[in-house]
Amino acid sequence: MFKKAFLFLVFLVFSANIFLSCEELFFDDFEAGIGNWNVINNGGQGLWTIYAPPYPNMYTLPPPSSGNVCAADSDETGSGTTTNTTLEITNPLDLSTYDTIVLEFDSDFNAIDTDDLCYVDVSVDGNTWTNVLTYPGIDVRDTHEVIDIDMFAALQPNVYIRFHSVQPGWDWWWAIDNISVTGNLAITYDNDLAAISISGANTVYAGNSEVYEVIVKNAGNLDQDSYTVKLMREGNIELASLDITDNLPAGEQVIYNMVWNIPEDEPQALTYVFGKIILAGDENPGNDETSNHQVQIYPPGLTVINVGNGTELNNRLPVCFFYKNSLTESLYFPDEINSIGLITAVKYYNNFTTHLPNKPTRIWMGETTLPDLSAGWIPSTNLTPVFDGNVTYPSGANEILIELTTPYVYTGNNLVVMVNRPWEETTFSSTDEFYVTETLNHPDRTRYERDNYINLDPANPGLPGYTFEKFPNTTFYMIIGGMGSIEGHVYDDLGSTLQNVEVKIEDTQTTTYTNAEGFYQFNNVLEGFHDVTATYYAFSPQTIQVEVLENQTTVQDFNLIPLGTVDVFGYVAGSDFPTIGLDGAEVLLTGFENYQVYTNNTGYFEISGVYTNITYDLLITYEGYDNYADEVQVGSVNLDLGTIVLNEVTMPPGNVVAIQNETGTEVELLWNSPGSGGGVFRYDDDDIIGHIGFSSTPPNGVFGATHFHHAIIQEVTWMLKSDYNSHATAKIFLFGLDVYGVPDQTDLLHQSALLPNVDDEWNTYELADPIEAPNGFLVGVCTPNLYTSIGLDDGIGEPWIFQPETQFSITNWTDDDEEWVDIGDFGFEKNMAIRAYGIDLGIISRDAKKQLDPSNRVFESYNVYRFLEINQNNPQVWDLIGPAIIDTFYTDTSWTQLPNGVYQFAVTSVHTNGVESIAAFSIPVEKTQASNDPELIEITQTKLLGNFPNPFNPETTISFSLAKDAKNAKVEIYNLKGQKIRQYSILNIQSSIIWDGKDENNQPVTSGIYFYKLTAGEIEETRKMILLK
Repeated sequence: MFKKAFLFLVFLVFSANIFLSCEELFFDDFEAGIGNWNVINNGGQGLWTIYAPPYPNMYTLPPPSSGNVCAADSDETGSGTTTNTTLEITNPLDLSTYDTIVLEFDSDFNAIDTDDLCYVDVSVDGNTWTNVLTYPGIDVRDTHEVIDIDMFAALQPNVYIRFHSVQPGWDWWWAIDNISVTGNLAITYDNDLAAISISGANTVYAGNSEVYEVIVKNAGNLDQDSYTVKLMREGNIELASLDITDNLPAGEQVIYNMVWNIPEDEPQALTYVFGKIILAGDENPGNDETSNHQVQIYPPGLTVINVGNGTELNNRLPVCFFYKNSLTESLYFPDEINSIGLITAVKYYNNFTTHLPNKPTRIWMGETTLPDLSAGWIPSTNLTPVFDGNVTYPSGANEILIELTTPYVYTGNNLVVMVNRPWEETTFSSTDEFYVTETLNHPDRTRYERDNYINLDPANPGLPGYTFEKFPNTTFYMIIGGMGSIEGHVYDDLGSTLQNVEVKIEDTQTTTYTNAEGFYQFNNVLEGFHDVTATYYAFSPQTIQVEVLENQTTVQDFNLIPLGTVDVFGYVAGSDFPTIGLDGAEVLLTGFENYQVYTNNTGYFEISGVYTNITYDLLITYEGYDNYADEVQVGSVNLDLGTIVLNEVTMPPGNVVAIQNETGTEVELLWNSPGSGGGVFRYDDDDIIGHIGFSSTPPNGVFGATHFHHAIIQEVTWMLKSDYNSHATAKIFLFGLDVYGVPDQTDLLHQSALLPNVDDEWNTYELADPIEAPNGFLVGVCTPNLYTSIGLDDGIGEPWIFQPETQFSITNWTDDDEEWVDIGDFGFEKNMAIRAYGIDLGIISRDAKKQLDPSNRVFESYNVYRFLEINQNNPQVWDLIGPAIIDTFYTDTSWTQLPNGVYQFAVTSVHTNGVESIAAFSIPVEKTQASNDPELIEITQTKLLGNFPNPFNPETTISFSLAKDAKNAKVEIYNLKGQKIRQYSILNIQSSIIWDGKDENNQPVTSGIYFYKLTAGEIEETRKMILLK
């Protein structure tokens, strides 16, 4: 059955043609719509859209293009509109067994001016993109494009393709059709090592050392443990070599750090480097070299200074393309630069959605004694212009190197850098961002402004802008004085040299690696004392203070001692039965090395071979219990952690209500028992960016989300997209789940009729009668014989991160033998836009062997606390006023003794062995002077006190008190729709009635939420209760 589901989903994601030829790996002629692609709006009105004949404009594409085409057509969005849109393949292509990869498509690009740009990009991770074709603002009509993408896509498991159209004004179009990817099934060999890629610096300096990462993959059928990795330069010049004796299993890949020690007399040049593999008996030498990596070599005497290494993308500093112009000014401090000299270049670090070539950029530099920019801008007239030209900002993560046209002499004060994006009419994506670093000890170090109406003059910006403590990660390239060198070898305890050891200068974080002879080298190091650390796996790190003298080389060798190993062991038990171990608890020890074990049937675990004298993070997890986390210091002897007790998961009470009586003498508290609160069942973040459906448009196909909760469902909402077709109606389904949390179509809980649907909006369906799902449920939508187009979010960002085994589809729910497909298994790691609302009665375990339902934990009592509102986050000062309460109500009779103030109440549930849940809080209650007015006291004697038990099955007691003069007293019961289903007339001598869960016709009502109202004269009170069956 899995095979059946798998083949269908491949058909869904790609097209029927996928099976026509072993060499046609992807084909889309858009006849089935746009379902294979995500349409992204990077800023503008125009989007990629499917157009059928007759086309809205004179699209001219080569035969056989005659049906649907996909076009970004600004002419269709109206005068003055813009288009900046990306068509990105929804599901990555698995080309891991193919090479000779070619991308083909038909194209018609009709430009109106030079700002109209088109890009075709390829990515192997969905984040970093490589441009393979650009149309530079001139017509390229009626073409069939054939692009060799083998160097990027061959043997890659996740290949993405996108088409990006930028049309700033009321322009023309870019139309495409018949997109195909072809390749040859890669021939496999027994002995085949492949040099996959090389990465590293694009700018180097004579006299420095640079590290390049070369990825090597064992593409053969046999393991390899004897080969050589080389770093080569243009002209087949060898720069570095590593002889490898470690085993590389078949199919695996590894990264090698190759060090190029650049001679001090190396002349300035533009060249390239590449990685190379040498394996005796290699049967496929065609993949022994990586692609070329371009490198610019600069003269000696320069050093690289990195200021900031933050990973936050924020505020689009130092250049903002989301507005028509921007201005940024930042301070860099002497203790961050640690040098004086001539700044010749500056580098920033971007991560852009948009590829932006040749964008005007201006930079000024200067120095100040001001500690921050809180007083305002330092105008450009007080600074030195150092750059005024065009800079290319590629899409994806990149290093943006800007060589200064006028180098700046830095003398050691606070460095000021001002960056200006001159006015441009075109704006771009809000996600065109730079990496920034936050320094709380330097507030107001950056001032920035961006605007669409005012042209910001760097000499007199005209707007005050904003300040904060963040700045863009920046690298300065400087020629400085007082420099020396450090070099040496790294040995083990037996005197043998060690290769590939990391050697780092701690204060500058400059890093290199030893070569095959164990040799390392740092040139252009500031004179003075530096801590230098050598680190190698399975050896104790060694740090030595090294003195560097001007124009001299300091020789410093390292002798590393192997780490010893010990065993770490212990027991894991639960708080409910602390003397009985938990079988199958996961124990993770992470840090220098990562270890994972599971407890046996007695709760015992043992981790062998743990490296000594290191602090690790310990994490123990077991379903139904809180995680246990701690730091563990592993010394030189075996470590017994003893018995570690995990607290069982407890659910707090819900809906705590605190009501002060009219006389201010007491407060009545009411709450729901654990697990009986309202429930919202959703995964999406409400930012719907895509959609999914079946291209075969089956009549009984369902898309939906599972929730492994015991629940009562009362309402469903969903959103369908109109990108492919419109939907006037839709059906809603509820299915039960099996013990593993997988939908079970034989357990049909509810099927609606065809319901009205409005595309691109949330639609709501309120069930006539609530539906109970004791085993969890899938809530799904069906659009018979139509492409469903259920909305998808991006599946990222807390708390909406995609969760595997929650998003499912099936082509025919009426087929009991068809298996549901987890769309996450096929690259759709996104959440569907469908939700359910009702009552959450607790999580169900996914472990079919245990079935630990927190709502079934052994409940003992409640604790009731009172405290001043300001102490809500300080439970140590809470007063326990109601210990071990059994009921779901409590009256604070000591209220009148308290000083006036604003108080809150908290209620916790207490389970086996005193395990207490988190607290549920009431709203704040203000204590004022109590009243002794006897008339008020008399009135308050008529009161609705609550019901017990709540939730209940099959009956509950509703309690109340009546004043002596109460007239026409009655209790009425309503369902969730507000319909009255039962009424009781009551006498003054009564204090309660029993509702048996039946209506006026003596018929049992369904599970769900009900309201009961006490009426006595002009007094009315209403409360909520829950019937569970």
